[in-house]
Amino acid sequence: MKSTRRRILLHALPTTAALLLTPAGAQASDDTNIPSWDRIPRPAVRQDGYRNRIATEISNFGWKTFLGDLHVHSRGHTFGLVQPNVNRSEVHDAGYLFGFDFLAITNHATSWSDADEDASIFQYSDQVDTFGQPQYMGLKGSEDYVGPDDVGHATSFNRPLKKNSSLNDWHIAILDKYSADPTASVHVQLNHPATPDPYFQLPSTNQPGQPTWVNWNATTIAKVRDAIALAEYTGLPSYFELLRRGFRVAPTSNSDLHAAFRQEVEFDHNPFNDIFLERANGQWVMPYFEEPGVPRELIWGHITAHNRTGVVMPFGTSWNYENFLTALRNRWVFRTAHPRSSGFFMSGGLPMGSEMTLQSTSPLSFTVWGTTLNALAGDGTQWTKLEVWSPHSPDQPLHVEEFNDPSLLNLKRTFSLMPYESVYVIRLEQAMGSDVLMAPVWITNPLPKPTIDFNTSTTQVQRGAQIPIMSINGVSGSYIVQRANRAEGPQDWRTVKTTTQPVHFIDTTHLPKRSWWRVIDSAPPNAATNVVMLTVTDALDVTLPPPVDPPTEAGTVALHWNHTTPIRAAYYVSRDNGWNWTKVDEEVHSLNGRAWRFKSWQWGDDTVMIKVVDTANASLFGSTTPFPAKTRAPDWFPAHVASMAL
Repeated sequence: MKSTRRRILLHALPTTAALLLTPAGAQASDDTNIPSWDRIPRPAVRQDGYRNRIATEISNFGWKTFLGDLHVHSRGHTFGLVQPNVNRSEVHDAGYLFGFDFLAITNHATSWSDADEDASIFQYSDQVDTFGQPQYMGLKGSEDYVGPDDVGHATSFNRPLKKNSSLNDWHIAILDKYSADPTASVHVQLNHPATPDPYFQLPSTNQPGQPTWVNWNATTIAKVRDAIALAEYTGLPSYFELLRRGFRVAPTSNSDLHAAFRQEVEFDHNPFNDIFLERANGQWVMPYFEEPGVPRELIWGHITAHNRTGVVMPFGTSWNYENFLTALRNRWVFRTAHPRSSGFFMSGGLPMGSEMTLQSTSPLSFTVWGTTLNALAGDGTQWTKLEVWSPHSPDQPLHVEEFNDPSLLNLKRTFSLMPYESVYVIRLEQAMGSDVLMAPVWITNPLPKPTIDFNTSTTQVQRGAQIPIMSINGVSGSYIVQRANRAEGPQDWRTVKTTTQPVHFIDTTHLPKRSWWRVIDSAPPNAATNVVMLTVTDALDVTLPPPVDPPTEAGTVALHWNHTTPIRAAYYVSRDNGWNWTKVDEEVHSLNGRAWRFKSWQWGDDTVMIKVVDTANASLFGSTTPFPAKTRAPDWFPAHVASMAL
């Protein structure tokens, strides 16, 4: 595969002198004013680190993972006149001592202070690991307000925007501070996007009142898109919506912790915070509450309480600020719900986060790795599931693998998919329920999906007089023909046949009045065609409601049918997919339609079909798809009768 994103070679970047985490005369506005007895004690030495190695068998000893937090606040908000504050150096000291590889202080642009202005863009700890790399890197960013009524927040790094503006002004500010060199550019993260509408949009057209130097075209829009590399993960729906809107964002996971007084933690309307205000025997029920730089799991006691943002780099790459910015620009980023777990994958020979152009119509290869630092069999960190998703097919994953091996602590899986999608997202799940979501790969020229059409422009046929012919285009090998009997709600897709022929003749003998058809490419499953509705013009319209569990009356199904002219209907049931039918009821009068109740529990543990037939014209009928009959009779029905079939 060919990469289409311009990349800056890591080994060619300059090295910036380290700024040590030592007190440097904090500004008066940066004094800590939160009592020490409300703050968790710091350990005397660094607890441990999170960095690990992954994909170690590939060239140059694989990749190295770094885990941290890109969204904390050394200052907070209160309804009083005194604002809570923790000195920035104390926040970084906590981040270092509690094991973060990196941590970013991102105070609000609406309350930007001299202390924020004077703080270093980045700084290192003076301690190094066994490879001579700094054990900790502290960053500065600005959490910017975007849009009316505080509707959107976004963090800017390296060249902070410090904006409280409209969406259009925000776009212009990003463009103004963008550079193709990631070390000279602004970097943007979309913070806590809402579901289902994450608000954020890329620029599309020129807006009134913007500077004359701004011209929104493909080139300038691509620059803004390139600068916005990250998005905090609030769930697949909002993340997929951002990807559908054209953002090239890797998922992150941060704490958004603020400096806070004990008396104000109740104001976030979170009932779980009330415990911080309760006393028992004169002592606080929980002596410490959340603060920036301290992992949440130390307060709440469960290891998945505090998610992490992960960054990966080739193993030989130096851990420094310049290379970190390059990794962000390359989207070498993942989010993890477990503070020691990491994920990484290669696709078409390129790492996650890449944009690629297909050079052939062959299947696209994927190799996925997952690892957890210091994992032990049976501790819940074993990998249990791998999923591949497309934001344009959000109802179900394109590819799923499940594992049941308590010793699967280091995962490696290789598979291939036909590249029909423009974006691929990979998720790994662990036994304890935690997961890792990795940056996507983007494909500029995905293969066209298979399509179907019928031999009639109206897709209407007369039963017995016309045979509909489905043509399948754009598939190679075998494919699966599927049919559904409802357009809305839970579609009951059923496989009709698997074939290699490009033409499929449809048997209308037992079709309902309307049916929906599609084709699934068998490699990969769920790469579906368009959906086409087929209408049988001389059929009764017979439908079953979506499954109800539990049913309103045990074992009773309400079937609906209608027709344009009145008919006297008879009802038949089949247990063998329509080969043999048993008459079970008949109407006394002619009707245009009816909701007819069928007591399926009298048919035992079986799968049945129902057919409605015009007693005056047996060729006019409609039938249901097979459905399971209920086996439990109502409590009022005699047991010896319930065991008998009609």
